[in-house]
Amino acid sequence: GWEKHSPPWEAAVTTLSHHNPNDVFISTDWFEGLEQGKRRFVPFNGAYAADQLAWLRGELDDAESQGDKVIVLSHVLLHPKAGSETTLAWDHEEALSIVQSSSSTVAVLCGHDHNGGYVRDDQGIHHITFRSPLNKGTRGHCYGILEVYNDRFELRAPAMDDLVPVERITDKSHQGKEVLISAEGHGSGRGSDGSEGDEIVQLFLRSEQKTPKPKAPVRQLKKADL
Repeated sequence: GWEKHSPPWEAAVTTLSHHNPNDVFISTDWFEGLEQGKRRFVPFNGAYAADQLAWLRGELDDAESQGDKVIVLSHVLLHPKAGSETTLAWDHEEALSIVQSSSSTVAVLCGHDHNGGYVRDDQGIHHITFRSPLNKGTRGHCYGILEVYNDRFELRAPAMDDLVPVERITDKSHQGKEVLISAEGHGSGRGSDGSEGDEIVQLFLRSEQKTPKPKAPVRQLKKADL
C-alpha cells in the first residue's frame, strides 16, 4: 500500500471514514453496521482512483482505435456479480463503466474473492474471478493456462473447479446468446495414467464465430509447463 500519511493514503482513510462507521485501524468486525451496497468499504479492498482510471481509459481507447481486443487484469473485482460484494473495488462503478464503454474489452480477470465467480455482462464481456489456492492448499490444483484465439479463449486446468466455480460458468442460462459458453470435462482432471490432465472451458467473444475450429487433441498438463 501507500506510505502512511501520503496523499493517496489520506484519501483512502477519508473514503473509509465517510462510508464505514467502524474503526478501520483496529482488528474488529469492519462490516458491522454496513448496509447492502456499502460492504465493499473495508480496508482489504481499495480504489483505482482518478489517475489509474484515466490511464485505463486511454489504453482502451488506443486499443479500440487499432482494432485490438483486450483482457483486463485486476486483483479486486469490477463487477458485483463476479463474486461477493465485500471484494469489490470502492470505485468499481467507474472502472466498470470504462471497461464496458470500450468495444475492445472481451474479458476481465480478477482474484481477491477466494470463492471465485463468473458473469457475462450485458455487453458480452466475460468477468472471471479465480479461486484462491489457499482453499485446498497442497491438496488442490488451483492453476491453469489461458489460450487466446481470434474467436474465443480457452481456460485449461487439471481440476477446473479448484480454479473457478464451474457451475457458474457452465450454467445453461449463459448459452445460446451473443456469447456462447461450452465446457468439455475430462473426468476428474486426472489422466488415465494418474498424471494431471486438462479440463477445458471455452468462452466465445461477442459477435464472433460460435463454432470452435478443429484443434489438436487435449495434451497433458505437466508442472513444467507452468
